Amino acid sequence: TPATASIAAGATQQYTATGTYSNGSTQNITGAVTWTSSNAAAATINASGLATGVAAGSTTITATSGSIAGTASLTVSGSSSGSPSFRLGASPSTLTIAHGSSGTETITAAPAGGYTGTVLLTVDFGSADSTLANLCAGFGSSQSLQGSIAVAGTSPATTTLTLDANAADCADAAAVSRTGLHPLKQSASMAKLGPENRRPELPGPLPAGASFAGLVMIGYLGRRSRRLRNTTAVLILLAAAFTLSACGGQISLVGSASQTITNPQPGTYTGTITGHDSANAAITNTTTFTLVIQ
Repeated sequence: TPATASIAAGATQQYTATGTYSNGSTQNITGAVTWTSSNAAAATINASGLATGVAAGSTTITATSGSIAGTASLTVSGSSSGSPSFRLGASPSTLTIAHGSSGTETITAAPAGGYTGTVLLTVDFGSADSTLANLCAGFGSSQSLQGSIAVAGTSPATTTLTLDANAADCADAAAVSRTGLHPLKQSASMAKLGPENRRPELPGPLPAGASFAGLVMIGYLGRRSRRLRNTTAVLILLAAAFTLSACGGQISLVGSASQTITNPQPGTYTGTITGHDSANAAITNTTTFTLVIQ
């Protein structure tokens, strides 16, 4: 409910889903159903059942629980005159992707009050960002962590946001980037981000001259002392072995195994899309969506 409603672009309408059970009892299940809008260019709806008018048009609002669905009609009229602004929308309101696969959100910017310009976009998952450290995310065809929508005229403009739960794609320079403040920068040979996962740098080899001087000293002591005479050969061999190793210029670690990048953990996360005008940061708007990784 309501079964039918009309709002202006930029206004909101709260919907309620009521479940009726076989024993005749009812219960408010607004937060337990999946909400969708058939026409995101006209209106969007979030996971809480709050619809937002985007531009003049009509849409069907659907609440789904398992195999049962209920619908309502929503008509959106043109916005009243006012200061230039835009309204963001994300569709679908709930994006479900399998663990290790990807999905796409469509981001809409609908102008109001004669707004034209470029809307700059970012995405974050709040406190869940650390859990989603290996979630790849990118706007548009460039797959950048910062997107943009060029708005001209009175029609809504759109772009896409790709969300990829296959962490291996984050390591590919041609694939989408990691979510968060820093794009993923690592070579294919590195296991994970962070200095703690990089192989330690070992000190360089000793100069050959220093090792040779050690050989001479051992030989001298061996000749001057009978007690050292019997061990001179052994020490010379050890020093010579070290000299050859040093001259080789490389010491390797044995048994160091590469770690693998782990995929984002399955769960339900709330993503926030924030947009602001490229020339006037005071013109801003946000929208949310739900990401479910199975």
